[in-house]
Amino acid sequence: MAPVSTSSLSVVTVAQIGVEKGASEFLDMIQVGAPAQAITLTQKGLRYYVHGEVLEDRDFQTLQNNNWFNDKVINAFLKKIMEDENRKSMEHVFVIPSYLAVLWENDQYGTWMYKKVKLSLYKWIFMPVNVNRNHWVLLVADVYKRTVSILDSLPTPGSSTLIEKWKKYMKLRASVAGELPDWEEGDLVSSKQCDGSSCGPFVLMNALAIVNNIPIQELNTDMATYMRQYVSSSLLQAAKQPPSQRSTCDMLGCCRPTSEKCWICCDVCGRWMHFSCININQSPEGDYVCPICIAQYE
Repeated sequence: MAPVSTSSLSVVTVAQIGVEKGASEFLDMIQVGAPAQAITLTQKGLRYYVHGEVLEDRDFQTLQNNNWFNDKVINAFLKKIMEDENRKSMEHVFVIPSYLAVLWENDQYGTWMYKKVKLSLYKWIFMPVNVNRNHWVLLVADVYKRTVSILDSLPTPGSSTLIEKWKKYMKLRASVAGELPDWEEGDLVSSKQCDGSSCGPFVLMNALAIVNNIPIQELNTDMATYMRQYVSSSLLQAAKQPPSQRSTCDMLGCCRPTSEKCWICCDVCGRWMHFSCININQSPEGDYVCPICIAQYE
């Protein structure tokens, strides 16, 4: 797929949106020039390291026009918010990637406990969730208040059950990590989208607005166009292309086997690895989770 120009994105002015104080500040934050030049950095078939995720050209293309954001893009940008906020603010942010909620769908709550992370030191915990495999929502936990809210830009069946799943997970995690067992439902409510493709932008707009103390009720669908541009530009600026992609895999300390023909992709982070670099002889049954992700999310 050839890179897609952003010139087709509609131009929305502040006057057309009819913003109030707060919303205008948010627009100032995300209004950057259309990243058409940056788009040319991505090439089909190449992998890029972006905030702990491995993105390809096809992942960046989900940011264009009215495409649906995919999980890698959403997780990568939330990681950017976390890294930026934790450098400048005392109210720190922790991001749990969307993959944890997939385990909950299969009634698996005892995996990825983050036993080595002291979550009580953070102000906000964000976790994006794909509901019914066709809609993104954002789980927001206010650690100071011990409340959890689901920011859903559409009335979506199944999103409300996430609060009970969070409570179940955190209760189980407390038994091994010794913190934060009890939670109550919060009162944060997302603004509503007016189209069928802006749930991804709303997830990221809500998170960005929260950490910048901007009322999320002032966000709207017209802002999603600018948010697509902002996310695209931000991720592309952070993208780093790994060297020698045809011979070097993404495993730390790749041994660069000269005759290796077998590769496997991690179903969590998207890293590609040689069989010999992760000490396997054949593809495992079902999904594969690489050693890097196991170490990170244990």
